[in-house]
Amino acid sequence: MSSWRSDVILCLLFLGFILTSKGQDLDYTISKIEKVRKYFVVYASRNDSLFKIVSKKKGLFQLGKIRKGRAYRFKLRALQFLSGPEIDCMGFGKKTIVCREEEYDELHIATNLIGLKLKK
Repeated sequence: MSSWRSDVILCLLFLGFILTSKGQDLDYTISKIEKVRKYFVVYASRNDSLFKIVSKKKGLFQLGKIRKGRAYRFKLRALQFLSGPEIDCMGFGKKTIVCREEEYDELHIATNLIGLKLKK
């Protein structure tokens, strides 16, 4: 095999390794799932960061739902508190309130999570 071909193959292998490594950074590991009225609160971590994700319940039974202890690729959006840092809770629907916690500084939604089912 010529030298330039082996260089190209090495370059492609290296690039594939970098892309695979970057993709793994997107995985969030689920530590706890709570039900709060008509919503789920999913506690997740990635690297050294903690995330509190709110997801509205959909349907009574969901096949393929996320589970505690497993890792998933969420597309997260931080929820903005319009009143500032002095307010620690946010209302969802008519009767559901979810609050920030010391370890979980922000609330998030995952745009690819419906109830406990991950959209593709």
